[in-house]
Amino acid sequence: ESDLASAPMSPTPEGALEPTELGQTAVLQAASYERASGPPAPNLVGKSMREVLSLTAAAGILVEPRGSGIARAQHPAAGVRLQSGEHIVVEFGR
Repeated sequence: ESDLASAPMSPTPEGALEPTELGQTAVLQAASYERASGPPAPNLVGKSMREVLSLTAAAGILVEPRGSGIARAQHPAAGVRLQSGEHIVVEFGR
């Protein structure tokens, strides 16, 4: 029978939470991130390249198109607030 509590632990990155033994109390600290104040990324998935370029140009959003056809994926995702000067990468496919 394996005992997970006695298994060796791998090192954790700086600022990551350290695992605790059973019975100990853990204090969690949330990282603070600067909130982006730009516009939210529009949902571009399912649109043609022409539609994507027209929509983003009208909103003043930079886009990096990859491929051709219909938008299959985007990063950042729809609804995520963009930082000033941030662009959206859109993956197109047929």
